[in-house]
Amino acid sequence: MKAPPVTEDVSVRFERDGRVMVITIERPKQRNSLPAKVQWGMHRLFDYYEQNDDIWCAIITGGEAPGVPPAFCAGQDLKSVNSALGPTESAATSKLPPSGFGGVSFRNLTKPLIAACNGGAYGGGCEIVLNCDIVVASESAMFALPEVRSGVAALGNGLILLPRIVGRHRAMQMILMGAVIPAKEAMEWGIVNEVVPHKDVLKRALEIADSLQVGSPDAVRASKRAIINSSEIADWYLATDKTATEKEVIAFQGGKDAKEGPLSFAQKRKPNWSGYSKL
Repeated sequence: MKAPPVTEDVSVRFERDGRVMVITIERPKQRNSLPAKVQWGMHRLFDYYEQNDDIWCAIITGGEAPGVPPAFCAGQDLKSVNSALGPTESAATSKLPPSGFGGVSFRNLTKPLIAACNGGAYGGGCEIVLNCDIVVASESAMFALPEVRSGVAALGNGLILLPRIVGRHRAMQMILMGAVIPAKEAMEWGIVNEVVPHKDVLKRALEIADSLQVGSPDAVRASKRAIINSSEIADWYLATDKTATEKEVIAFQGGKDAKEGPLSFAQKRKPNWSGYSKL
């Protein structure tokens, strides 16, 4: 497998025989806030993830350092914005990537992305969380879209994704007031799947990644596409028609795993999944 692109202030490691990619933002002293240059690096990392069929699942989390309160991602590095172009930034990297904040908030990933929220997720960091498929949070994690307090708006997809997840009134509370929502309340609202002790956040995320690998990768990818379509298209018939023509669904129906699943059941054995079919 080709090595991932080297990204400043971001580390990558592989777990579970290389099938799980763990992405860690390594800027704990800045509460893992992200300047534009790092976000472009993450953009290339997520391109790598999407294009590499050997990787079945990805996890994103925040790095930690002794004596510093843990954070998942505090959003945009405002110091880098206020200083315009820093000495290490070029005009090409001064703007955010087309894939959105952190190289992922606008993405329609075909494969699962798990957020291991080990601390605060604010602004763009919260938008990363909102675009993940499964979210595990520590008991001390907090979630907020406080952009209005800085004279800007949550344009990294938060304005679109949050109401779909929590409903209009709760979205208004978070966005217009900049309200900070603790982990347990975020779980009640549907932002978070599970709340666990801080020390267990990444461990639990890896366990969930293991569970995702029990099923066929093609079936997981096709199912994710259908769920996204149903949440974005109000008309059930239109959502169904669109799903039937999606490349992920077509690949699943014509792939080896569609035959392997029923065959392994009939033969009373564990399925031997072949991995993602080429799109």
